[in-house]
Amino acid sequence: MTDVQPTLIAACAAAKRPTLINRQLARASRLAAPRPLAPKLLILDEPTLGLAPVILEQLSKTLERLRQTTGITVLLGEQNVTFALPHSDRVYMLEHARIVWEGEPAKFAADAGIGYL
Repeated sequence: MTDVQPTLIAACAAAKRPTLINRQLARASRLAAPRPLAPKLLILDEPTLGLAPVILEQLSKTLERLRQTTGITVLLGEQNVTFALPHSDRVYMLEHARIVWEGEPAKFAADAGIGYL
């Protein structure tokens, strides 16, 4: 229950409006309930920016779990190449909004990655 809910309940009880209490609690519980989602695409824009190394590790494990257990396509926009490569099937390097290199992660690491790894 949020800090607002006890106040709302007290105010509704004082006004003797039990239906309002029920509607508000029902709405709050609907908002808090997990929803089954089946997305086909997950777009992540620099998810590692400013994260501590321990959080990066958790994010990496989560992405790997998604990759192994779902059919979700992940579009990962990331400047941290070391983080991104293990999670990539394909690499596109952009420069001024133009694709200047594309290929497989291993090829990127061998060809273009020297200045980025």
